[in-house]
Amino acid sequence: MKRILAIFGSAASVLALLAVSFVSVAHADTTQAQGANARKPVASEPGSNVDLTIYGSRGAQVQESRTVTLTAGPNKIQLNGIASQYRNDSLRVINASGPGTFTYKSATYQPANLTPERILVDYLGKEIEVYQRTGTGEWVKGKLLTGSLGQVTLQLASGEVRVINSTDLRVPQAPAGLSNSSALVIEADVAVAGDYKITFAYETNSVGWAAKHTVVFDDSNSRVENWKTTVSIVNNSGVTFSNATVRLISGAVLDGEGGAGLKFRSAAAPAMADMQSESASVESVGDQKTYNLPGTVELVNGQSRQVVLFEGRDIDVVRTYFVPQFGGDNGKQENVSVRLTVKNAESNNMC
Repeated sequence: MKRILAIFGSAASVLALLAVSFVSVAHADTTQAQGANARKPVASEPGSNVDLTIYGSRGAQVQESRTVTLTAGPNKIQLNGIASQYRNDSLRVINASGPGTFTYKSATYQPANLTPERILVDYLGKEIEVYQRTGTGEWVKGKLLTGSLGQVTLQLASGEVRVINSTDLRVPQAPAGLSNSSALVIEADVAVAGDYKITFAYETNSVGWAAKHTVVFDDSNSRVENWKTTVSIVNNSGVTFSNATVRLISGAVLDGEGGAGLKFRSAAAPAMADMQSESASVESVGDQKTYNLPGTVELVNGQSRQVVLFEGRDIDVVRTYFVPQFGGDNGKQENVSVRLTVKNAESNNMC
């Protein structure tokens, strides 16, 4: 059976479509000429520690310090391992210390860009190795003339030009400026070459926390035997935070989206009264409370982690009986309700 395939557009358009997946040395020469005076970025991987302040369900602020080696004059600093849910224009360079003056100029958010296509573009006109499967199979070394995923053209040392169908390539190293994670590229001038410690902070979406309270109440002596509060921290920011010092903020928080009050979600469930947990420290700033989790935690991207926020034992409770107030007397018997009141004080084993 014959099939007629329609091709829309001019012949020139079709030729352009067929060639779009290839890159050539001529294109590389132009790109290199345009950036001849541009310095390659100084790459910096995430540090071993990070400070994370989480504002309920409204997102989080990430703060960390990194040390980079810079040259005198203009520099590009590529901070890899940034959350892909980065809030636009939220970067703040808090401090930069080193042997000379550090002058911050600008910053650009860069999504993950380490792809086979970008590697091929960067290595046009340079020497790479390609595995040729025909014959006995061998690695062939040569200068990359053109390339696409699946087929490359090499010029060997002998001058021979060889077209090789292969997806197996070897390059000496990953090209500068490419990263398999999101990054912030900072442009800055320094007066003296050397090591500079940069402390910076930014905001990210898709990080939040919610609390859950479990209580064991002894009705016979009106005491709470055990009160445990845990928090569930959800991280969908696009990056894992290792060895994170975590602060949780409750209360009304204003942000770039207009601000909103934060609420606790609570539920009652049986608790194990024979276990001890290290509690978070608490600080108050106005109507807001800051809970500093003890130690450090790892928050893996795409996961939810439950940690203990607070645990109290043998807490005095005041029992109050009351009848809900209704408009008018309907002549019906009403049930009596019980309200349990707990004093949130250190003297009552609640802090």
